[in-house]
Amino acid sequence: MHGIRREDFYKNPEEGEAFKSKLEKGYKLLDAFVDYCSKMDTNKFIDSFLKHVSDSDGKMFQLSSAIIEFMPEFTPSWNYRKKYIVISKSADKNALVDSLMGERQLTEKSLKANPKSYSIWHHRLWTMSFLFILKVENISEMLLEEYKLCFKLFQFDGRNFHCWSYFNYITHYFKLLNTGTDLDKMVYEDILNLINENFSNYSAWYSKSNLPSANTSTKDDLELVKQVLYTEPKDQSLWNYYNWLFLVYTCYLDEKKQINLFFNSPVRLESGTSGFYSKGKVDEFNKFLDKGKVKGNWIKSNLRYGLAYIWTFEFESDQEIDRLSKVELIVLLNNRTSQRFYSNLLSKPIYANYKGESTNSLENYERLFEDDQLKLVYSATHKHQFDLESFEVFERDCSKNWVETNKYEKPVKLRNELVCLGDNITFKTLEEQLEVVDELISFDGESKYLLIAKLKLLEYLERDEDSELLFEKLAVLDPLRKRYYYEMLTKYKASSISNIGSFLLLLETLDLSDNRLKSLTEVVKLLRGLPRLKSEINLSNTPICSDLASKGLEGRSESSVVFGCYLAKMGFNEHSQTYDLHLYKIEK
Repeated sequence: MHGIRREDFYKNPEEGEAFKSKLEKGYKLLDAFVDYCSKMDTNKFIDSFLKHVSDSDGKMFQLSSAIIEFMPEFTPSWNYRKKYIVISKSADKNALVDSLMGERQLTEKSLKANPKSYSIWHHRLWTMSFLFILKVENISEMLLEEYKLCFKLFQFDGRNFHCWSYFNYITHYFKLLNTGTDLDKMVYEDILNLINENFSNYSAWYSKSNLPSANTSTKDDLELVKQVLYTEPKDQSLWNYYNWLFLVYTCYLDEKKQINLFFNSPVRLESGTSGFYSKGKVDEFNKFLDKGKVKGNWIKSNLRYGLAYIWTFEFESDQEIDRLSKVELIVLLNNRTSQRFYSNLLSKPIYANYKGESTNSLENYERLFEDDQLKLVYSATHKHQFDLESFEVFERDCSKNWVETNKYEKPVKLRNELVCLGDNITFKTLEEQLEVVDELISFDGESKYLLIAKLKLLEYLERDEDSELLFEKLAVLDPLRKRYYYEMLTKYKASSISNIGSFLLLLETLDLSDNRLKSLTEVVKLLRGLPRLKSEINLSNTPICSDLASKGLEGRSESSVVFGCYLAKMGFNEHSQTYDLHLYKIEK
């Protein structure tokens, strides 16, 4: 896996015979252990085992060590050891600690031969968690040793996900100790070394994206990425991190009786004051006044302390959605909540305090939210769409009044999704990156990753130059995904038409013939942005015609199909030997 080949069991006939002999002995040990453990199914045996540990139990504990050496993936042997240690050593803390230290040595020895065994890593995590709970005197030194062990194993396989998962637990425990060590800086430097050693280390790139931004800057990140781009422009790990730097998703409006707001970190909304407002009378500037809060309910979060990534508002009536004026969200913050929740992809977990302070009580946790609040305001333009330019953020001043703040970047619209540019990403930054990508394309114009990167940058900059040519070239370079690229081109064209819809005030007829539009559903969706379109839409000589013809309409002189509030009429043109397709709006 990941290019790391596991060594053969034996390299010559002599080693092969020794291995067969080991197998025979191992299976005998395994049979004896399984036979002994099967007796534990009876209540009488379990009660006896819980009351005292017999000599035979101790022998089976020793036998489990031999079985682990023979078959470390055999989970029951590890589970037996856990139970034996807890029951036999719990009365004496020193004896318990000594046993746990012995388990550390055993798992470390096992990891040398099997660094990707679930059972070994689970047992080692259990051991370290137990030592952490016991608050042994030198636990900080132990955790540091575990930290170093992880990076030692990363030298052999930087994408060992078992080790990365264990590493996250160890750093979490280390932070809870509050030793004064700048762990984030140490982790940043070590992960950066892993990346420099192997640019294809996807796990290291991912972990770097999860680190606090205090130890790095967007400028430094882009400079690092630039160096790697010139070295390995076809490395997929790099491009995933590159995309993460530029763009994060914020919220999305679902076309139902509910509206879902998606956040990038778990947040807590003040449901009593957060809500949607409907349109009222028109003022002297021809703008709608806010009539009042729309009736409905926030669906409560099932997560601890009321935090959630997704907040859902359910309207009492779906007619209310048509008259939305704005939304006001009161976000409750505390000292552990990321204040850039809408511009960070990854959340930072909220941990319990180690020093005996109970944050598990909801009553105590409420106090953390008392003063820190943000108010987010979006104005609605029409159904299912908010005016991003109207986005405002307010915070409390010393008098508890709402005061507008400019600390936060405004989101932007990409296709039909609300997104936000990454931290400290400006349009100047995007222009500079476009120049870098163009330069790389001049060296290697056959790299699909470079072409995709250029398409995304052009989209962020709201420029459509060369987009169609880029999609066509991608379809040639990557034929396995040819249909995907053409579908993306169709959506791109559809969103382009939808975006200019608000400017086409008097439009009554729309000619989309000879385009590569493939989905009638997509066309109907984009027409929502053209509310004044009255007459017809020409879709002749598009892939949609062939699609409809293949569904049983072929051979007919004229056919009609209803799609939503549109009537699709298609006929075969004998002169041009092509299909004519027109959509007509059905008046209610």
